[in-house]
Amino acid sequence: MKTPVICLSFMAGMLLLACSKDDAGGQDNPLTDPENQAPVITSIAPEQGKFGTEVTITGKNLGDTPNANTVTFNGVAAIVSSASETQLVVEVPQGAGSGPVVVAVAGKTANGPEFTYLPDNARFVNGTSGTDTDNDCNSFQIPCATIGYGIEQADENDQILIAAGFYTESLVLNKSLILQGMGENETFIQAHTEPDMAEERVIYIMPGNEITIRDLGIRNGKRNTGLSISSDSGGGIYNEGSKLKLINITVNNNVAWRGGGLYSSSSGVMELTDVVFSNNRATTQDAFGIGGAIFNHGAAVFTNVYIEANRADYVAGGLFNLGPATLTNVIFDGNTTYFRGGGMYNIDSPPVLTNVVFVGNRSESTTSFSGGGGMYSGGNESLPVLTNVVFEENAVGGGGGGLRIFSGNARIKNVEFIGNSAGFGGGGMLVGSSSPILTNVLFYDNNSGLGGAMHNSGQSTPTLVNVSLGGNSASILGGGMYNGSGSAPTIFNSIFWGNTSNSDDGNEIANSDTSSARLFYCLFSKGAGDIRTGLGFSSTKSLFVDPRFVDIEEGNLRIQASSVAINAGNPNTGFDFFATDESGTPIDLDGNSRVVDGRIDIGAYEHQND
Repeated sequence: MKTPVICLSFMAGMLLLACSKDDAGGQDNPLTDPENQAPVITSIAPEQGKFGTEVTITGKNLGDTPNANTVTFNGVAAIVSSASETQLVVEVPQGAGSGPVVVAVAGKTANGPEFTYLPDNARFVNGTSGTDTDNDCNSFQIPCATIGYGIEQADENDQILIAAGFYTESLVLNKSLILQGMGENETFIQAHTEPDMAEERVIYIMPGNEITIRDLGIRNGKRNTGLSISSDSGGGIYNEGSKLKLINITVNNNVAWRGGGLYSSSSGVMELTDVVFSNNRATTQDAFGIGGAIFNHGAAVFTNVYIEANRADYVAGGLFNLGPATLTNVIFDGNTTYFRGGGMYNIDSPPVLTNVVFVGNRSESTTSFSGGGGMYSGGNESLPVLTNVVFEENAVGGGGGGLRIFSGNARIKNVEFIGNSAGFGGGGMLVGSSSPILTNVLFYDNNSGLGGAMHNSGQSTPTLVNVSLGGNSASILGGGMYNGSGSAPTIFNSIFWGNTSNSDDGNEIANSDTSSARLFYCLFSKGAGDIRTGLGFSSTKSLFVDPRFVDIEEGNLRIQASSVAINAGNPNTGFDFFATDESGTPIDLDGNSRVVDGRIDIGAYEHQND
């Protein structure tokens, strides 16, 4: 019976203790509310700034003297200038970087919001709250109103931070700078509020600088009087010999004679990453526009770039390239030109294209010399290298629905031509006066007048290795391939099957009276009307039976396990021009091992025995 007495005594003692604390000063009871003694951060203002910016931290249970608090920005200690239990005033420490604000009092900590550390060399622009009167743009709290004024105030290598909004300005960049917006759909620099109404480009970059532009949109510039290249190029951006980086940018609705969206001179160097060009146009009063989206005359690297719905009145609806360029993960979609190069026009240059898609691009002229719906490459110095590239549903009135090559040479590896069309010849590809090498290439469902899949002319001597041509059609001759004007292709380990021509003459291969073809270790149909021999046709160690595609009607030209094409290719095939995996092993069009069971198969795909 002693237990209740002990419990009652303990409870009474605790009640007296609580009352005595209340009487002493009304303090919270740490036993009933232990968290109340830990500091709490409710807000910080501002939430961004650079070194030296004064920040107010609001909360409770903060130290009432500066020395009672330890405040860090992303782990870097800050100096507390004033303190109370509900508010601290601190300065942003140098080199803090972006990260959380933390307050520690008597060994207990509170984590506050993320603070964005702004560069020490930042200038600030805000079109809504800023002013250009007696302002050096150096304070986040008192920004400038216009970007142009911010550029005037900036020193070499400063960073201009631009708030969200629309800035109707024409800018001249005469020093090395970084222009950074709040996002490509938040911050816009425009030469006019409406498309096709401006009389100036958006940005002119003077030579000899290093410029980075990121996280904003560039639009509605116009320069196309036709007076000179320098005055009428680059409706969006004109880069006259500087190092230019564009990151996370949209460039749209700009107009110029050359380079509707962007022009870069021969001494310019560019890096473009995550950039979209759309609805730009290259045009003049005499319809001689070149490079609807881009005119590149210098060195350039394009990564994750989307070039869509641009137009050139003469050549290069998307990109005109006259310099060493590297394109990786680039899409040309729905661009249009009148004469050549709906998506891309390359001249006397060695571009390298990897993981690039050309889809739905157009060249409108119906002359036989026009074409290259997806891409045109010409000039004796041209040596384009294409790896993992797709040409799909591009169209021309002339030649080369997907790709047209004239002079120079090309290396074409692991490339697909699907559903392209040409009024004259080469629904998938037209080769003129050139000697390209094709390895692991697919031609399917392409159509034209002469050479549904491929048309060779001008004494071309292409080499085809492990190429599959099926389901292509020609309205005149050569459903698979047409060879004219003294051309003489050499073909290894390739399949011609299921191609047709309306004349029923040369369904698979048609040679003109001046052209010939040589085939080694190939598989093709040689029924009536399938081969038109022309000047000469020879076949060595080839097969003439159904290759047993998985499903030619659906465009699946891989071979079944029962196919005679397995292990039937040239046992001495060289692999110098094949695509390889990361270990250097040759691969097929699917990226699988190119040789299984010791000998290469015929066709673009290697059967994998799984």
